[in-house]
Amino acid sequence: MLEIKKIIGLYLIILAVQPVQAMSAGEEDHDNLPDQFNYSIELFTAHSPFSSSLFAKMKNTQLSLIGFNFGHSYLQFSNLNIFLSSEVVLFGRMNYPINGHSGPKTQRSGLGIVPLRFTVPITRSGSRNHFYADTGLGFILFEKKFPNPDGTNLNVTIDLGIGYQFRISQNNSLSIGYRFHHLSNAGVGNINPGLDSNMIFISFKTFR
Repeated sequence: MLEIKKIIGLYLIILAVQPVQAMSAGEEDHDNLPDQFNYSIELFTAHSPFSSSLFAKMKNTQLSLIGFNFGHSYLQFSNLNIFLSSEVVLFGRMNYPINGHSGPKTQRSGLGIVPLRFTVPITRSGSRNHFYADTGLGFILFEKKFPNPDGTNLNVTIDLGIGYQFRISQNNSLSIGYRFHHLSNAGVGNINPGLDSNMIFISFKTFR
């Protein structure tokens, strides 16, 4: 997919300039931060009970993810803070029809990584409870080629979501939200049906 390759190229450029622009949350003014913190650790689980066909071809497919997110820095533009984090998918499970749309199903399991996730508060980030939008590009490695031997083990993932964070104590919060999650091998395999998932996620975050 040409669009996927363009997006990957853009993320690589952002990754290249991020160390220069990003700053430790402990080095600058914290007026717009949730609280003063050096880093955050977030445990999350996400599940898509059904797939759509916006960009991909796979239908009637379920996807579940479990992992953790490490928040390490942020970019500041005027009064806007863009929080940066890195994510590890400890376990991913996909349940999909063998023919891609109906009938008997099979499964794939794997693990993955999102090198850089961008999170932007929609309402004032200094408030205890606020909405936010986020996006990330990563990779997931399945134990077998997806969806069959003509596919690939390694697939690219891109997601875009919206969530709501509410604080449960001074340094801890819970979040719930929705992400549109796209999976593709970017045309590397002999076939590339792709998967569009509608993921509901919940997470627990602690600030340090």
